[in-house]
Amino acid sequence: MALSTRSSWKDVLKALTEAQKDMVEWNNQDWDNLTTEGGRYGPKTVRDSLTPEQKRRESAKKRAGTRKGKQHVPRTKAGKKAYKKVEGR
Repeated sequence: MALSTRSSWKDVLKALTEAQKDMVEWNNQDWDNLTTEGGRYGPKTVRDSLTPEQKRRESAKKRAGTRKGKQHVPRTKAGKKAYKKVEGR
């Protein structure tokens, strides 16, 4: 999408598809690893809502799945609940 010098940011946002709008929102969520050891990656709101023990379990589960060659590893029960709040489902 070419931007003219007369385009405002609001005009640009109106021209975005729903998927592109989702990406803009996703980028504004401040994503990082849940723990310093790596493993699960999540937005700041999820990192703030989980206890240190829940973060540890979430990351350990992801690392274990990764070692087994899995890319997609299901979240823990607490993780599902925290992500559900953030995703609004």
